[in-house]
Amino acid sequence: MSTDAGARHFDICGPLPGPGVTVLEASAGTGKTFAIAELVTRTVAEGLAPLSEILVVTFTRMATGTLRDRVRARLVSAEAGLGRLLDGDWARLGVLADA
Repeated sequence: MSTDAGARHFDICGPLPGPGVTVLEASAGTGKTFAIAELVTRTVAEGLAPLSEILVVTFTRMATGTLRDRVRARLVSAEAGLGRLLDGDWARLGVLADA
């Protein structure tokens, strides 16, 4: 079995990929949808790109719907959490410091 010499291990807490195309390839059930939702959320939250400049592609209509719903839910959750943080609700968001 061959592997791409340029491929690297993906770490959701690590540095975000640079500008350009990023390909996330993995087997079923490995967390691709979660990882994509996190990548989109971090990219937008960290100001690296506006949502209008991000294109996410998947292969089936069902996967597209699932991905769209999860990305949307993650963005809404992040916005709510950051809003509470900015409003001074440190107690409920203290777990972020441990992440």
